[in-house]
Amino acid sequence: MKKITILLAFAFIGLSAKAQWTPVNSGMTNHSISQLAVNGSTLFASTSMGIYKSNNNGISWTSANTGMPNNIVQGFAVIGTNLFAGTNGSGVYVTSNNGNNWTAMNNGLSNLDVWSMTASGTNLYAATSGGVFLSTNNGGTWSSINTGLAPPVFSIYVDGMNIYAGCLNGMYLSIDNGNSWTSLNTGQTNPVFSIDKSGSKIFAGTTPFGMYSSTNGGSSWTLSNNGLTNDTVSTFLNSGSNIFAGTTGGGVCLTTNNGANWTPLNTGLLDLWIHSIVQKGTLIFAGTDGAGVFSRPLSQLINCVAYYTTTYDSISNNFTLFVDSTTAANATSYHWDFGDGTTSNQAYPSHTYTSDTVYNVCMKIHTVSGDSCEYCHIIGKDYLGNIYRTAGFTINVHNPNSSVGVNENKFDNSISIYPNPATTETTITFSEAQKSTSIKVMNTLGECIQQLTTSNKQLILDMSGYAKGIYFVRIENEKGIVNRKIIVQ
Repeated sequence: MKKITILLAFAFIGLSAKAQWTPVNSGMTNHSISQLAVNGSTLFASTSMGIYKSNNNGISWTSANTGMPNNIVQGFAVIGTNLFAGTNGSGVYVTSNNGNNWTAMNNGLSNLDVWSMTASGTNLYAATSGGVFLSTNNGGTWSSINTGLAPPVFSIYVDGMNIYAGCLNGMYLSIDNGNSWTSLNTGQTNPVFSIDKSGSKIFAGTTPFGMYSSTNGGSSWTLSNNGLTNDTVSTFLNSGSNIFAGTTGGGVCLTTNNGANWTPLNTGLLDLWIHSIVQKGTLIFAGTDGAGVFSRPLSQLINCVAYYTTTYDSISNNFTLFVDSTTAANATSYHWDFGDGTTSNQAYPSHTYTSDTVYNVCMKIHTVSGDSCEYCHIIGKDYLGNIYRTAGFTINVHNPNSSVGVNENKFDNSISIYPNPATTETTITFSEAQKSTSIKVMNTLGECIQQLTTSNKQLILDMSGYAKGIYFVRIENEKGIVNRKIIVQ
């Protein structure tokens, strides 16, 4: 049988070594971004002239508008392989083939002005000018769930059994899946355009008074604007214990202490009016009002980055999960949730599934600094949503800092790198002269920034042009592959 190997690894964009945002707009003819979304390995951007998609982290974009009206998309949501788009006048559309075409899904949706969307399990919610609508069949039919609610509804957020809705006069809560709503407006009656939750604290992004937070379920609210650069918060991104806030004029701000204070992160941003922020792997993307999409490595911004990629072997019916080298370098503990009710606290476990379905596999790590973060990815389908494995498949988590096999372990032990940490150069020493050994230096994004070949016993690696930080050296020949970490200081 012919062996088929499918690689599900994200292409990483070439970013400057400087800690700043970089525009990623090649192929876009319109740079007014209303919303961003991630579906599998594809990044979507809605503009005032239609939807674009990128399969290479924004290196290039292509139009993805077949079947879509000209309305602006104001909210995205994902259920399985379906990506839903809520528009500002034509209702909800869905694509099940990664944006190749879109289909209207408006049966029962009596208000087509959609401000925001979210999904929880099989429940799909649309926040509209006429209130909140619920679909339990992938948008096939919609039902109004507005008792006690005061439309229009600008934002919606689901946390377990609790549904929060941001309205013109503040926030509302439903604890019975939208059958009834209760006002949470004591101390905060401004329009709520974005909602987030971290632990027991709820955040409300409002206009014109900025950020409010509540630690008692919304019974009372207090201003949380310390360091915030603008008084209108349009979007949130929650990444572990870190919260990013996008503002309309103040750019992107970050809190690492649950809203006690905020720090602006705007170096390189050409437009400080932010409509959307998303995370894809180890990158963060910001959609601006007029300058397009910008990207930045999370490792420049936060102390915890969780990420892995996957490959599939059709002969053995196995997946290999490759933990990102930055993740492995900083993790002190792991918690894996395999999506079938089983978990593991091993760093690099194996797990076998018995049912023929897809699974959302989540990896949570803790770091020595006390930070935690999580990354989840659906195992068992490609970026188009096609299922390509059979029942009884196994996943094996690979340690990026270890070699595999006896020969490779011997090769690993034959190599030394000194000094490390280094400043301008370091020396790679082998136990014997080499035969066309390949050496690649990669940054924390996985980008190859230097590639050499040596047949000598020693190689001096010039690092004088490197920015301070962590790098990884991949050494490969017929004896095996060795990965080492180098610190430039």
